[in-house]
Amino acid sequence: MLGSGSPAVATWDEHVRWTANIPGAQWIWSEYLVSDAGATHEENFNRNIDLPDSARNVSANLDIAADNSYRVELNDGLVCEDLTEHNFLDPTDECDLSNHFEAGETNHLNISVTNWMQPNGNAHSNPAGLLYCLDLSYTYDCPPPPVPECQQENILLNGSFEAIDDRRGLVRNKKLSSLSAGRWDIYDDLPNEDYGLDVSWYTDLNTAGIEIQYNGVVAQAFHGHHYVELDSHRNNTNGNITNSAMSQDLNLDGGDYILTFQYRPRRNRNNDNTINVLFDGILIRSVDSNNVGAGWVEVTVRLEDVSAGNHKLTFQAAGRQNSYGGFLDQINLNCDQGGGEGEGEGEGEGEGEGEGEGEGEGEGEG
Repeated sequence: MLGSGSPAVATWDEHVRWTANIPGAQWIWSEYLVSDAGATHEENFNRNIDLPDSARNVSANLDIAADNSYRVELNDGLVCEDLTEHNFLDPTDECDLSNHFEAGETNHLNISVTNWMQPNGNAHSNPAGLLYCLDLSYTYDCPPPPVPECQQENILLNGSFEAIDDRRGLVRNKKLSSLSAGRWDIYDDLPNEDYGLDVSWYTDLNTAGIEIQYNGVVAQAFHGHHYVELDSHRNNTNGNITNSAMSQDLNLDGGDYILTFQYRPRRNRNNDNTINVLFDGILIRSVDSNNVGAGWVEVTVRLEDVSAGNHKLTFQAAGRQNSYGGFLDQINLNCDQGGGEGEGEGEGEGEGEGEGEGEGEGEGEG
């Protein structure tokens, strides 16, 4: 940058006596062809160089040539100069700036070059220019990586199973969007929060699928109108393995996370309502109860030191395989800001007008 604030430009450099050479550098001036070769003219070249606070072991070597004389200042202090005429010849001059740079500051480098007058001179007989290269190196402390902002909203898509579209069920051929009181069906996958776009939860196609029940089939949803049963109904498409799994793929920033979900047993039988929770295929929690009267229970699981990148969260039925199993609703995954109590369960009341619970599902399932 010139002292005037305008950028420097490449200048004519074919004068036979300009033998100085710096690999990778080119001669610069305020104009390509000097317009005032018959007069003495000075140009200033400025550059600002920031060093971090922790910069140390600074090494700064300036390789320089000029037509004609030059002065080098750093932070308004003279570092080196050559006030003679023939500074355009090979070899170039070297100037050590190492002890003049300041850590944690914007360092101001100024090189002033004076082109001496030549009576009756022209742009080709008396060119002007600066050729330089600054080799600067230092060591410094790398700043710590930024801490991802803790995401307060639910990271999971469709955690309460309220996203609907017109995909059809495998047993009753019902559109997901058409389910109403007392109705249910089985689906290979579920939409995300946006109508009809992409997939949130998906099933292992070797199992029967994800059973979505609407309020009144057996219970009322904890939130909204829909909840899931994973010991689902056998069907001709996916087969008779009713203990199904549903998964969601995640891309996480890394760190600690809190997983919460609402769980409810369906039948008063031991080992009949079990749901396993897996993270990247590893079992992190197993929930089972035969206390139907407790209603919905909130389960909390802490995920610690999760690496950044792609992961998979899975819920899988693991009790008696008989199309009657535990229910799930309102699954949430949030980053952990600390202060959590670890894993736990607690009773809670769900939304809805009544339970109306029984052994058989609406429309004759099971």
